[in-house]
Amino acid sequence: MSQSRFPALPSSILLWLPGAAWVAYGIANGYRPSNLVLFAMATVVVSLGELLEVDLPGGRSTPVSSAVVFALFVLMPPIEVTAVAILAFAVGLIVRTRDGDRVALLRSTSRRLAAILLSLAFYVWLSSVMPPFGNIDKGDLLARTLAMVIAGSLKLLADTGASALFISHAQRIPAFPIWMGQLSNRLAIHGAFLSVAALMALAYEVLGASAFVLFLLPLLAARRAFRRYASIHTTYVQTIRALSKVPEMAGYAPDGHSVRVAEAAVAIARNRGLSDNQVQDIEFAALLHDVGRLSFEDPEEAPESAVGTRTGRRLALSSARIVGRTRYLERVAQIVQFQDEPFAEAERTTEDLIPKETQILKVANDFVELTEEGGPGLSRELAMHQLEQLSGIDYDPDILNALRKALKHRPSL
Repeated sequence: MSQSRFPALPSSILLWLPGAAWVAYGIANGYRPSNLVLFAMATVVVSLGELLEVDLPGGRSTPVSSAVVFALFVLMPPIEVTAVAILAFAVGLIVRTRDGDRVALLRSTSRRLAAILLSLAFYVWLSSVMPPFGNIDKGDLLARTLAMVIAGSLKLLADTGASALFISHAQRIPAFPIWMGQLSNRLAIHGAFLSVAALMALAYEVLGASAFVLFLLPLLAARRAFRRYASIHTTYVQTIRALSKVPEMAGYAPDGHSVRVAEAAVAIARNRGLSDNQVQDIEFAALLHDVGRLSFEDPEEAPESAVGTRTGRRLALSSARIVGRTRYLERVAQIVQFQDEPFAEAERTTEDLIPKETQILKVANDFVELTEEGGPGLSRELAMHQLEQLSGIDYDPDILNALRKALKHRPSL
């Protein structure tokens, strides 16, 4: 078992332990739910939300269960909210691990549970100490709901922060840009579900437990739409990967070349601290950077983007024209179009036309061409030495440094 997988169980237990210990202590001292119907209904609905969780691109998810738990902040004592969350998350974890990666699900579920309990603790403090919520009356539902929304925002910060730290530690890359990227990706959907939680809490006074059922219906409808979106995005990515293999199948590039370039480019981008959207654009550009080879009559006529030359200019333009036909990939086409631009010349360009990501693609592509069997077949160290000979001329020194760091932590590149 790898070092990144081994700590999952003990670290997750530490995240569950404080809440479970508090609930056990309350039960041992005779505490019982004040409203058994609400407690049972909440546990069932939150468990259902966990079972219906959908993972979206960019680290996002459909937090149906979180929306219900946030509403419970206002409606139930904190110890009961903790008990509901632990029971429901445990049920979801047990059922979902039958069909997925157990370690990944355990880590993800534990992180989300810890973030929710942290938000609950903040809500308790906020609603009893800090104005304008300090010492609010039990009947002041609107004030407590507003306090819940503010405390719920902490869940997003804590969850994305913990996720970014884990990714940073596992891949030896900067954590802050990852955190910013995840915040950007999740902010809109988290805000939407917080709004649903607020409406659910306010409606409970009139509708009772049926408010959970009423608000669960639009949540389930949204979940279906999210699942469809996730499926479409997955198909889109698979299509791009399939198209990237066409030049290789036609004999215009070595087998697996585009995937190797994409892996190197993504590793460099991560080490440079680029956002998730930028990393995805670079990955797509790397996968499709050779598609223009198909415009040449035979493989022998296709120019090679040799290190230190500009013979691949025609290839770059041809690839960009093909990629640019898809409006969704306009940014990717721009990266591909200037992939053969030398660093020194790109730096002299006054117009903001050449994306910085193009230099990442250039370095990744030329490194792979130097090391793969269909080319010179150099060792990684010799290839790096050859690239560094043109540092500041053909290649960005900072990107070469990022590649060297990536090679240090990614022996498979």
